[in-house]
Amino acid sequence: MSERYQACLHIDRLRLPVFLGYGEGEREKAQAVELDIRFFFRQRPDSCDSQAMPFLCYDTLTQVLLRHVEDKEFQLIEFLAHELLRVIRANVAEQLPQLPADDIRILLKLHKCHPPVPAIHGGVRIIVSDFPEGFKAGEV
Repeated sequence: MSERYQACLHIDRLRLPVFLGYGEGEREKAQAVELDIRFFFRQRPDSCDSQAMPFLCYDTLTQVLLRHVEDKEFQLIEFLAHELLRVIRANVAEQLPQLPADDIRILLKLHKCHPPVPAIHGGVRIIVSDFPEGFKAGEV
């Protein structure tokens, strides 16, 4: 993340019920996944200066994400994370059409809270981003 950004909006611990797991039995009931989402703005958003300006409504985004996973099954958290990143990117473009896509970057942390693996007690996480240059492990 060598580029410089003027603002970063955090959404932490957005919880979604997802039918997730490699085996069919694991996908029989929804499991909790939590998302931490970071929106990096190259320029300070206009909403920082005026409450009347367009802004990113995280309630709208939450509803879009809930609808997207509803009644679907996912086998891998890697696939789910990339799919949700795509949905988030599309919703940002819809909510903030005046901003060029390159002016906002997204980093998504997906945490499968309670995988049914007895030896794993802290869950499983994956981090994905749409940074063209990627990210350094120490930055996340």
